[in-house]
Amino acid sequence: MDNLVTGQCLCATVTFRISAEFKSFFLCHCWCCRKDSGSAHSANLFSSTAQITWLSGKEKIRDFRPTGSQHVKCFCTDCGSALPFSQAGRQAGRQAGR
Repeated sequence: MDNLVTGQCLCATVTFRISAEFKSFFLCHCWCCRKDSGSAHSANLFSSTAQITWLSGKEKIRDFRPTGSQHVKCFCTDCGSALPFSQAGRQAGRQAGR
């Protein structure tokens, strides 16, 4: 399924568009995803073809990568909302519904 998805952070500073054929959806229960989401799991949507276009607020995006982990937390520096990310050599994805 080829999708065009738009989104924004909670404060609407960062807006984006993703064009992708989404391949898989996982509820991950690893320690990083549990800590990141503050829940028993994190919902992750993956695509090997995703193209993220940042429409506004790109300068407000930061990421955090715990040492010794492949986990990535991409977020808005104004409101802290989770944002999608792309990782070269791996599938692009992000926790959905957060």
